[in-house]
Amino acid sequence: MKIAIIGATGKGLTVAAYLQKIYPDVTILDVPMEPLEQIQSRGVTIYSSTTFLTNFVVKPIEACASDYDFVFLFAHPFYNKNILPILKSTLQQRCFIVSFQENLSDWELIQSFQNFPVLSAVCKFETYVKQHHQVVVTSPHTSLNQVAFDLYDSHPSYFYYAEEVKSVLDTIGCTQIVRTAFDIKWTQAIFSGAIDRLASALNCLYGDILHHPIALQSSIHLVDEIVRIAKKYNITLAKTSELDYAALIIDSDTKKTEMMPIIEKLLLPYQKIPSNQDAYLIDELLEVATLVDQPTPYLETLAHCLHEKNEEDFHRNIACFQPLVTGTLWRQE
Repeated sequence: MKIAIIGATGKGLTVAAYLQKIYPDVTILDVPMEPLEQIQSRGVTIYSSTTFLTNFVVKPIEACASDYDFVFLFAHPFYNKNILPILKSTLQQRCFIVSFQENLSDWELIQSFQNFPVLSAVCKFETYVKQHHQVVVTSPHTSLNQVAFDLYDSHPSYFYYAEEVKSVLDTIGCTQIVRTAFDIKWTQAIFSGAIDRLASALNCLYGDILHHPIALQSSIHLVDEIVRIAKKYNITLAKTSELDYAALIIDSDTKKTEMMPIIEKLLLPYQKIPSNQDAYLIDELLEVATLVDQPTPYLETLAHCLHEKNEEDFHRNIACFQPLVTGTLWRQE
């Protein structure tokens, strides 16, 4: 069995390392060359319940083979403009394409590969990349035995597609086939996108939000507004084994204190990551926010920093959020 992992991300490398224990023919492909060069020379070290080193065949995306049985897509959606045309022109047989990309939906991918079985998936564990060749799995290893992956098939009449992919992913951890709307992908994308834009607005790393009290409180209020908007428009937010996203709403002063360690936990795996996502996620959310009855001061301040003050430094921009944080801590429904 031939497996391609596209995207040398933390989760992509972790999945590749565990799969290679069972399936020896695993290849890492990506668009940026720097991580591939380090992986080629040093292998990949996974730090989990145990630490182990794995060596991979690595190739640029242009060297994609035509006879893979499974293609697992982890690369940032930004690179789809480079990746998808190559896959469309190269893949000859009807291999399984499984998207782990953190985007709002995989509709673009499904439309591009109508003759291929395309499935959506989400990793339920968290990782972060210490260096290009070192990955830390921050979730407890026991959580993999509970639910390691959510898997959704947009071809419900061909139920065996999902079962076949599940049989591969189950070698890593428990895979749950989701039969309902794939709300987990939407939820994770909108929350991570909002926090990313906060980092961009402040010209800082995720870790700066984590360690700066005003920035951290701002992220809590930002999350609160996302949940309120979702509630207003009956948008279903995910409930995982660890977290009910719909409960991240400030309905009392004590609730804000309770949310602090939750937001810290969400940010911790990404604390060394610079902001690099496109602004479209938060911009789309702002369009919805203008229709909501109540004001959305954090989203408005965020948009102001992004579009009007994006050249200023962290300390100057954080001052924009100071009055909001020191004002009313919660709003009535």
